[in-house]
Amino acid sequence: GAGLADAAPRSARLVAYLGAVGSVAGAVVHGVTGALAHVAARVGDPPAPDALAALPEAVFLLPLWFLVAGALTAGSLAFAAAVARGGTRFPRPLALANPLVVTVAPAVAALPCPRLAAFAVPAAPNLAHVVLFGAAFATLRR
Repeated sequence: GAGLADAAPRSARLVAYLGAVGSVAGAVVHGVTGALAHVAARVGDPPAPDALAALPEAVFLLPLWFLVAGALTAGSLAFAAAVARGGTRFPRPLALANPLVVTVAPAVAALPCPRLAAFAVPAAPNLAHVVLFGAAFATLRR
């Protein structure tokens, strides 16, 4: 958000707020997923991410996923729009490195291989943030 503040203060606040909401909800998703993996292992089911959906308790993840997806989508759109308009501390092409695009692209690319997709799809939001934060850090460092 700080890299947007000069040109788009409202977008900067929105990105920071949604980033906080998404990161807290994402941490809860990881905690609940870990608890579900523990339950799966105790009942003899495979604890792989794609197998957890078979557990009835997995329904508790849905509202958290919706919250994370909503925060990620809205924050990504606010970031991309502000960067694409120009005047921020980021070059305009960095608008394409927003978490929504960088989450969806590898997840969709992995779908033809179910075994890869079982791990790539859940990891994609985390990897997307590594890409964005790395690109932002490199840009702001110059």
